[in-house]
Amino acid sequence: MLNPKAYLFTLSVTPQFLKPEYGPILKQGLVIGLMTILTQLMIYGGLAVAAGVIFCWAARVRRSSSDARRGPSFCWPPG
Repeated sequence: MLNPKAYLFTLSVTPQFLKPEYGPILKQGLVIGLMTILTQLMIYGGLAVAAGVIFCWAARVRRSSSDARRGPSFCWPPG
């Protein structure tokens, strides 16, 4: 819901991929929608995991270089 223009674009482009000769239109739309959702989850989920790993790595590097200013650790597992 962060980019409504992308959803409008998807809604305007998707109908050209729905063909009545391939079966029920609703079923085709659900399959295309599910593929879109899974792809977005993989891409944005991967980015979120990578950002978390980089954040934890940077926090460990900063913590190890300056033990005097040791702050709370937000990484799991801690260490």
